[in-house]
Amino acid sequence: MKFLSNLKIKQNLMMLVFIPAFALMYHTITKGLEDYNKFNSNKVAENSVEISVSIASLIHELQKERGLTAGFVSSNGKKFRNRLATQREIVNKKIKMLKELKREKADNINVKFLKKSDSVLNRLNKINSIKKEISNLTIEKGRALKFYTTLNNEFISAISTILENMTEAKIANELSSYIAFLKAKDNVGIIRAVGTGVYASKIVTIEDKIKLSSLTSS
Repeated sequence: MKFLSNLKIKQNLMMLVFIPAFALMYHTITKGLEDYNKFNSNKVAENSVEISVSIASLIHELQKERGLTAGFVSSNGKKFRNRLATQREIVNKKIKMLKELKREKADNINVKFLKKSDSVLNRLNKINSIKKEISNLTIEKGRALKFYTTLNNEFISAISTILENMTEAKIANELSSYIAFLKAKDNVGIIRAVGTGVYASKIVTIEDKIKLSSLTSS
């Protein structure tokens, strides 16, 4: 199918552009955060940033689960079953680690960030019911992907609240860049998820075309 070929070429080109940029930005942000942790005595900001790194790690794994979910649902459960099960375990571990870290730092982190991230974690309580629908193939692909994408967007929004009380200009700029990086990375993740679903089913729906067009043209 010509559309599939064009999609694959466009997706690969985007990944060629994004991956080096992401790697460089990740290195820059990580180095900046290390410097911040070494020299800044503001524990509230420091702890908030530490939790944001844990959130970013969870987002990364949720993106993987979203992609595998797209392939699993689109293939009517014929593909990606084992990989999806393994990825779900990884996500569960990341969620547990994040919750433990938040409990450990709860008395000394940005209050607005705490409330915002708690709100998103409460949404995560619904993830098991969504996973059950996915496993039973009783959910539409679009609704499943939207659940993951909404979670990721809300987590990124929570990280953004740290900037409101950030007094270190250098770290604020780097954190702003990191947030932009997370948003761009999630958009690429959506493209990959939709693409995985298309290749698994060999069918391109109108919804898929609209979604891909909106992301690749932005």
